[in-house]
Amino acid sequence: MDAVTYAVRADSAISKKLTTAQLKSIFNCTAPGVGTTYKPLLPHFGSGTRSFFLSQLGLTDAANYTTTFSCVKDVDAANTPIEENTGTFLVEPANVAPYSIASYQAQVNGVIPAVQGKAVLATLNGISPTALNTSSSFKRDVYNVIPSGQVGTAPYSTVFVGSGSAICQNADLIKKYGFGQAANCGDTSIVTP
Repeated sequence: MDAVTYAVRADSAISKKLTTAQLKSIFNCTAPGVGTTYKPLLPHFGSGTRSFFLSQLGLTDAANYTTTFSCVKDVDAANTPIEENTGTFLVEPANVAPYSIASYQAQVNGVIPAVQGKAVLATLNGISPTALNTSSSFKRDVYNVIPSGQVGTAPYSTVFVGSGSAICQNADLIKKYGFGQAANCGDTSIVTP
C-alpha cells in the first residue's frame, strides 16, 4: 500500500495540516491567496501520482488542466515538466504539491535517490504522513507485476506468490521503502489481459 499526501517546503508558511476540501480549493484556484500564499504544482500530465491525487480531490485530470486552472503549474521556470515525487521542484515557500509517502520515505531512508530537497510531507485530514500508509486518507494499492504464465515457476513463485512469499515475509523491507503491507499481499488473482 502507498498513499499520497501533499508536500511543502520546510520554510513554508502553508499549514502542514490541511483537509481534502482545503487542498481542492488550492488546486482548483478558488482558495484565498492562490497565486501568492499558494502556488500549487502538479507533476506532468500522464503522472500516476497526479491523476490519483486529483481524483481524490474530486477533480478531473486532463492535458489542459493547467490552462483551465491557471494558478497550477506542471512545468518549472525553465519550462521543464515537473517530475512526480521530486521535492526539488518546490523552489518557493508558497509551492505545494502532491507527493507519494512511500517515495518520500524511501528517499529519506536512502534506498532510492534523495530528491526531496527542502520538501516535507504534511498531515492530511489529521493523519500523519509517517503513519502506516494503510491508514492514510489517499491510500492506493501498488503491485509487483509478474508474468501470469510464470506464477508457478521460481523465482516468481517463491518471491511474489502467496502470503508466505519472500516479499510478504519481509515487512521491514516493505516499511523501509515507505510502503504499508496490504492484507492481500501475495494475491495473484488480479491479472491484466
